[in-house]
Amino acid sequence: MEKYEVKNIESKDEEKKILRTQYGNLWESVLDRLSHQPNGYIMTIHHKDNKFKIYRKLFVS
Repeated sequence: MEKYEVKNIESKDEEKKILRTQYGNLWESVLDRLSHQPNGYIMTIHHKDNKFKIYRKLFVS
């Protein structure tokens, strides 16, 4: 199961290569450091005049 999702304004899933473009090859470790909200919506990024929302998926034990 993947830990992060990238969605566009219409809430459609997008490829994670946008994250690599924004944060480099270490994009996952960068997002792991964001501890202000452990699950759900993390932030919005802008890429080529489009907005994308980044979500950390909820894990159920």
